[in-house]
Amino acid sequence: GIHHVQRARHQDIAPMIDPNLRRGDIVLMHGFTWHEATANRSPRDRYGIYNKYFAINAPPACGPFLFSDAQRNTLSERRRSIIAHHSDRPITRVAVLLEHRDDYLVVEDDQGQWRLPGGSTDIEATIEEWDSGNYIGAALQHMQAQAGLAPQWLTYVGDYRNDAGLCRVYAYRVNDTVRLDIGTPGHCRWLNVGSLEKLVDRNFIEAAIRRWHDRSVIHGLGQARNRG
Repeated sequence: GIHHVQRARHQDIAPMIDPNLRRGDIVLMHGFTWHEATANRSPRDRYGIYNKYFAINAPPACGPFLFSDAQRNTLSERRRSIIAHHSDRPITRVAVLLEHRDDYLVVEDDQGQWRLPGGSTDIEATIEEWDSGNYIGAALQHMQAQAGLAPQWLTYVGDYRNDAGLCRVYAYRVNDTVRLDIGTPGHCRWLNVGSLEKLVDRNFIEAAIRRWHDRSVIHGLGQARNRG
């Protein structure tokens, strides 16, 4: 499904439709609808409410906002399923499942341990919080430094416990047209699923791979929020 979506992006798309909204109007759209809001050219401030709703099996491609456990617990037990993504732990790291066929790229860290490409989320701390929870920019910076590759987009997979915080995992499937002589020789390698016991944090990596391949989950295309 991902490759079909990727090819579709290179095709001509229909022109944007202006709904000609007026004060008090509401527009409903599918979460994967391409859309934009034009600049406010009037001398007055413009206010609006922007609500996002998504199914548990269709998370935002850039990653969901995490509600606190206390916020979720204010709801009745029957309604708690509405908040599928919640945690009191901060997202402190980001990692990427870079897949080619049945192999995944891993990199060697400063301690000589093998991990997925990624690192701290601190480098995005100064970016304005528009799409809160979007750490694709941090993921791409780490991938560029560690493997010499920064795809145009990534897709959110899940959040997994990592030390005192959470590691937000994204994924990208490399097709056969991309050169695979990436990274520093000796510090990057491709491993199949059977070799994951060599990795740090292998338990959450295995869980992330299972979700990445879960066909019941809809994966969109997410871009960094600081992308020009």
